[in-house]
Amino acid sequence: MSGKIARPPKLYIDTNHLINIGKVRRSEELPRGQSAEAYRFLDRCIREHYGVILNPFAPIEWTEGNATEQSASQIAAVIDSAKLVYQLEMDQIVYLSEVLCECQRLDPSLHIPDLPKMQSLTPGGIFRSTHAVLARSVPGYFDSVKDPKAIPENIPVESVNEYVKTTLKLEQENPGRYNERIEGWKASMSYDIRHKDEYFRSRKHWWLEWVKRSLKVDKVIAGLNPRVNVEPYLDDVDIENCPAVRLYFDAREKRIKAGYGPQDNEVDDWQFLPVVPYADLVLIDRNFRTFILQADKRLEAKVFANAADAAKVLRKQEFVW
Repeated sequence: MSGKIARPPKLYIDTNHLINIGKVRRSEELPRGQSAEAYRFLDRCIREHYGVILNPFAPIEWTEGNATEQSASQIAAVIDSAKLVYQLEMDQIVYLSEVLCECQRLDPSLHIPDLPKMQSLTPGGIFRSTHAVLARSVPGYFDSVKDPKAIPENIPVESVNEYVKTTLKLEQENPGRYNERIEGWKASMSYDIRHKDEYFRSRKHWWLEWVKRSLKVDKVIAGLNPRVNVEPYLDDVDIENCPAVRLYFDAREKRIKAGYGPQDNEVDDWQFLPVVPYADLVLIDRNFRTFILQADKRLEAKVFANAADAAKVLRKQEFVW
């Protein structure tokens, strides 16, 4: 690796590649065509000075189907061994934060809640709950929350392995939770595919419906700025200033045009989509990489499906603030 690293690059590594790093650590055989040398290099990078981004939905993926606590813990151990770990907020929060910040750019006098898109998971440290911030500052934002003050705002940071154990417990208590998430996503995508002609005739209408129905941006702004008319802000939002939102819409339009029915395994990919603009390098599934690059060819320089290609870039790259 050449050059001096002025800041730790933030890497997002998806489940299959994390599994391969674990296999290299245990001297197990890799799938055909995979480079053990590349995974050893990536392993050394994250142990020594690179930051790894945790997708908050990832432990659900690790524990689904035939997964066991042992197999999920082996994946978690790779992230726990990283020099630095960051957690990206859930996709809805990232999109909401971007749109709110853009509205405040349009009018600096607007009050908006502090919703960090990514936080460091420092052992022994504190993780600030954006759900608590929203529930307390915007009454009624979460329909299911009866007492916002009962939600702790500052949460002690645990290991990712402890996160896995908590996820397993929640799945045992509510075994249909993962399927509900899949079915909800499939229903939404199926609806858009069926109505694609209407969508492309009136993109602005669908944009406004999304920011109001899914993100509830109007409720947040109105809740903190009672005398403000929200509509003009939403009309003037420039999504070029909202990189995750822009990627979401670009990718979703490509998916709508593709036209085939939504698949169960797509939901995990779509829920990590907001990580792409905020990572320095992304290592993911080949099919989803192709789809992302169809949406934005500019991402080709940092989104990879092959570990050897990712390692090659990291060896040459010098990251600076």
